[in-house]
Amino acid sequence: MSQWLPRRAATLMLLSTGFAGTLSAQATAGHTHAAPHGGEVVEIAEHHVEFKADSSGAISVWLLDEHQKVMTPPAGGRVTLIPEGGDQVILPLNVDGASQRLVAQFDPTKWKAFQAVVSLAIGGQRHNFRFHYPATHH
Repeated sequence: MSQWLPRRAATLMLLSTGFAGTLSAQATAGHTHAAPHGGEVVEIAEHHVEFKADSSGAISVWLLDEHQKVMTPPAGGRVTLIPEGGDQVILPLNVDGASQRLVAQFDPTKWKAFQAVVSLAIGGQRHNFRFHYPATHH
């Protein structure tokens, strides 16, 4: 536990200052889990977020509880797409209340592979979750 706090503080500092370009989902979050919707789940502290992007350009994000059950998504989220060797783009995440997820759309003809940083306000604090498209499993 004592090693976890300094690592998390350093990671959050890197994320908040924008210098986290080389961190992986595992380094950023510490844990990944099986995903209920077929995406990639990352856990930071008690927060679990599932990210799924597909070749049609659809992005879906779910906020999950500790039992992988879908929670009401927070409004005002965004996803930053960071391609290797290209310019990043920030997309707003819109709430799809019917499916209790956040959604966005990217151009699949331009974006074949990228890192995605999902930024959500949870419990009054901003949290960043890092994913890869296509997903990489270690």
